[in-house]
Amino acid sequence: MSAQPAPGRRGGAAALGVKESRRVLETILDVKRRELPIVLISHNLPYVFEVADRIHQRA
Repeated sequence: MSAQPAPGRRGGAAALGVKESRRVLETILDVKRRELPIVLISHNLPYVFEVADRIHQRA
């Protein structure tokens, strides 16, 4: 049996907990240390500012 999204929600990633969010941030920083490009789309601006070299915003 597969999990179904809550009513009114599309499928996709659920909100992450604190531990999961920290792990994602650590993974992004590891990729950055390898000097690989990253495109990060997030509403979590503190994380974006922590990892970004540049920020491009489109209206």
